Amino acid sequence: ERLIRPVVPEDSSATSIYGNKPIADIHLPQQVVTDTFTQARDEVLNYNQQNVLEFAAIIIQFGYIAMFGAVWPLAALLALLNDFATQRLDMWKFCTFVRRPMAERKNGIGSFWFTALEGMSILGITNHMFMLAVSSNTMEEYFFPGITIWERMFAAFVAQNIFMVFYCAVRVAYRNHIPTWVLLKKKEPLRFIRDAYRAGCALRERRYRMLLANPNVSMKFVCKAEDIDQMAADRYLSIVRYVDVQEPDVKRSLLYDSSTTIQALLTTVHLHIRGGKWHDLGEAPT
Repeated sequence: ERLIRPVVPEDSSATSIYGNKPIADIHLPQQVVTDTFTQARDEVLNYNQQNVLEFAAIIIQFGYIAMFGAVWPLAALLALLNDFATQRLDMWKFCTFVRRPMAERKNGIGSFWFTALEGMSILGITNHMFMLAVSSNTMEEYFFPGITIWERMFAAFVAQNIFMVFYCAVRVAYRNHIPTWVLLKKKEPLRFIRDAYRAGCALRERRYRMLLANPNVSMKFVCKAEDIDQMAADRYLSIVRYVDVQEPDVKRSLLYDSSTTIQALLTTVHLHIRGGKWHDLGEAPT
């Protein structure tokens, strides 16, 4: 596709694109740009999507389900189906109608939205317990015949505290837990062996500096300070240990080689360990 095309005027007295002078008096090539950078121009002219509206919609839906889900138990299932459809529609919307968002690396959804979700969860537990105690006869019909309204309120209070303790225990136990399948599916962020070697050296130096301040610091906090995944940190440190024990020529060839991937070198390291050709002693304590 040609981005520009020459214009052949039928009348020499026609107005040029350079002003009101006749085309015959213009000694420049007459060209008009057609459909140049159409996709980029359309994306710039599209409106910028506000993430606040997307989060607000999810918070409102979660609030309805968490606080009033007992009114109609199928509401949670319909909300899940709606989220699946909304996800596909949002993907189509972001690819078609809105400006391409700028990618930013974040550690989470933000303290405000996280606090809002936690508050909705706690209010949902409280609201469900007292809603079942006040507006339902379930306890009287199935569990405690002849129970009074104050006894039902007390039972709701006890059940609320039991569920609250259970909820807090689960949140504390899985506070920083990342599923294994998520870690395994993460794409290797670095490409070359020299980049992994550089990252491993920086991680080692950060660990030594943190050990000087606190001898009991764990590798988990070191990785958090360096903003790196712990499994990736173990891979990079093993590459550093393996490369450092090689001969200077082998070390130079590994660091300057752009064809060997990090995963290929790690496979070689594991084969050498299993074959007894190299013993990985791990990181030195100091």
